Amino acid sequence: MIVNFGAIWAIAVKDLRQFLRDRISLFFMLTLPMMQLVLLAQATASGANNMPIAVLDFDRSAESRAFSALLDASDSLAIRDYPATLEAGTRALEAGDIFGLVIIPQGMASAIYNPYETAQVQVIVDATNTLVARVVDGAAQQVTQRFIAQRGGAFAVGVQVDGVMLYNPGVRSRPYTLGAQLGFITYQQTLAIAALGLAREKEIGTLEQLMVTPVRRFELLLGKTIPPTIAGLAVFFALSLAVQYIFHIPIQGSYLFLLGGSLLFIVVEVIWGTMVSSLAGTQQQAILLVFVQAMMDVALSGYLVPVRDMPGLFRFFAQFVPLHYYLIFVRAVVLKGAGFADMWPQLATLAAIGVVMAAIATYTISRNLD
Repeated sequence: MIVNFGAIWAIAVKDLRQFLRDRISLFFMLTLPMMQLVLLAQATASGANNMPIAVLDFDRSAESRAFSALLDASDSLAIRDYPATLEAGTRALEAGDIFGLVIIPQGMASAIYNPYETAQVQVIVDATNTLVARVVDGAAQQVTQRFIAQRGGAFAVGVQVDGVMLYNPGVRSRPYTLGAQLGFITYQQTLAIAALGLAREKEIGTLEQLMVTPVRRFELLLGKTIPPTIAGLAVFFALSLAVQYIFHIPIQGSYLFLLGGSLLFIVVEVIWGTMVSSLAGTQQQAILLVFVQAMMDVALSGYLVPVRDMPGLFRFFAQFVPLHYYLIFVRAVVLKGAGFADMWPQLATLAAIGVVMAAIATYTISRNLD
């Protein structure tokens, strides 16, 4: 058997030329991996530095101010706020504005120098992200011990440090990871199912038949969005049950509230997926477009790298990614028990993005169907 290497080379050159002419695929092939590499490099280079914390100072002495300055000078910590009350500091923790709250008790200054007095410095840490929690707790306790040793030395036996892990007392990584997985898998399955609807009709040749029926255009589109919405809800329901009863992670907030927010997100993704389906000529093209979008959304949503650790341009683009807001919502409701008063900004932004997407999708789908 003689192998025709010339023919093999000709086919390879032809395919290579076709690929190079496809500028969109070439663009995404080069930019998406580079984007993910830059984001991961940015996160690993910065490490867990400058973690935002707040200091609640009940002592209001020269010693407490010096202690706050030492906390702020730490590479791992950065003081972002000095709340006036414990309630204000707790709200900042619940909202995710800070990762730790250091409470300086009244009488700490005198307890440093007087072995007969006692005072307890409390470090309350948001332990939903276990890596961040360990860094914040360890750094705050190290700074506290160093400050006490510098000021009171062996006589400061009455000053103690107490760490409190909020929302995740056992500092387990599974609740944080599975909360993100719940959101991401729901997103992935919903978008994929929605993207196949119109593309399937085009591929098997039944879209033209639907177009000549008495069904009006918006009725056709609404009918196409109902199945993927039901499928997305079914995926979410199955995953949420698995999280609770297989992995034994309780949902701290209202399940109905979590379901309502998830329905809003699913509708937004179904709208976008239906538009992708109208652009694709085949189901294979639809899945490829979904794969490209999923890579972008994963990179910009905070699923891999926290949005606050991204470069400025990426942080800007992340504000337009629905998955970014949905992951914040899911993690807050599942792990912190957040309610509507805490999550309405994320839900309002999701709804606004959905309205804009619906307008774009309606125009694009109508144009493609015509």
